[in-house]
Amino acid sequence: MHVENFFTFLQVTTFSEYCANKFEVEPVEVISANGISSIYPDLSSRSMEVRLSYISSAVGVEFETNQVRNAFSRH
Repeated sequence: MHVENFFTFLQVTTFSEYCANKFEVEPVEVISANGISSIYPDLSSRSMEVRLSYISSAVGVEFETNQVRNAFSRH
């Protein structure tokens, strides 16, 4: 993930709490100066490998593998 995409994603998810429909995000089309069209934010899913101990330490709660897998696979 590029840095600009990460910060756009971070801002969108942070401020989506204050939307009329809480946590609902609408994509927008952005056309750059060179005419290239992109949709932001990119909320497509992607696979990642992360240690369960890392997630548990970051959140401060011990989890079972199935709990984390189910939480991150919700759509």
